[in-house]
Amino acid sequence: MKKAMKWYSQRVVNVKRKREGAKESLSRDQITILRSEALSLLKTDYIIYEVRNFDYRCLPVFKLKLYHHLFQEQKNSKQSDDHEWIRTVLSSGTVSDKLAAHTVLLQESPVHNLRSVESLLRFVNTKGKRECVMAIDNLRDLFIGDLLIPKEKLHTFEELVGAVEPKWLLTPGGKPGERERFLVISHVEDQIRSLYKKFIDALITVSHDSLEALKMKSLKTMFDLFVNNPEQEKYLLSCMINKLGKELTFSYFTVTYFFFHPTPTQATPQPKLPLKQRTSSRRSSPSTTHR
Repeated sequence: MKKAMKWYSQRVVNVKRKREGAKESLSRDQITILRSEALSLLKTDYIIYEVRNFDYRCLPVFKLKLYHHLFQEQKNSKQSDDHEWIRTVLSSGTVSDKLAAHTVLLQESPVHNLRSVESLLRFVNTKGKRECVMAIDNLRDLFIGDLLIPKEKLHTFEELVGAVEPKWLLTPGGKPGERERFLVISHVEDQIRSLYKKFIDALITVSHDSLEALKMKSLKTMFDLFVNNPEQEKYLLSCMINKLGKELTFSYFTVTYFFFHPTPTQATPQPKLPLKQRTSSRRSSPSTTHR
């Protein structure tokens, strides 16, 4: 099955940004209405995505433009046999096959398959150790490779719509489909941010398990996430430090291996820029004395 374009490459570039110092801002009620509209658009387009023979030419102009931007590539890349296999696996397949099917759906179109992230998250618990490890690996690779934006942090829906000129959002017009696409992608970004936080919280829960291998797996995964993307980096760092500080049974070798052994998803052994900046600022601090 063909991999679709990254969801964040479909963001609207020509958005009317709010001017610096502008006093106009959206009210809470207006943001709620915009979020509801984004959900409605996404539900409609999810139906289009699911039904292969849907005649999209009957759509209104703005929805037609939205469809072409978000879903035409995914629709063309669909293979009926693949999707029939996925439906069968999700209903009656083994756990490993179900995990693989959810991964395929997310790689094909994250915009329409974020429910698969929730399904994978349900496996990240201490009840089934083997399934838990498999789900952790799949989610780690999906977040790093497909869902998180490289070298950028995700934003909430409120932050994204709040950075745009209110008039552009509240008075539909301009290029057909742009405003609608902005709302849908903003909602998707908000959801991915929330799901990523849930994944980290699930890893923290798993790290309290009595099985040492599972405990190390969760900690190692948190470290992989930390070094590969700046999203939630402060939270991840805090969780790792707190966890390692409480685990007095960890040997010196274990801690050394955890921090210095190269990770499979790490493109380069060099630390990320934010870490360098923190280190350099600490060294140059006036309170630091050289001996």
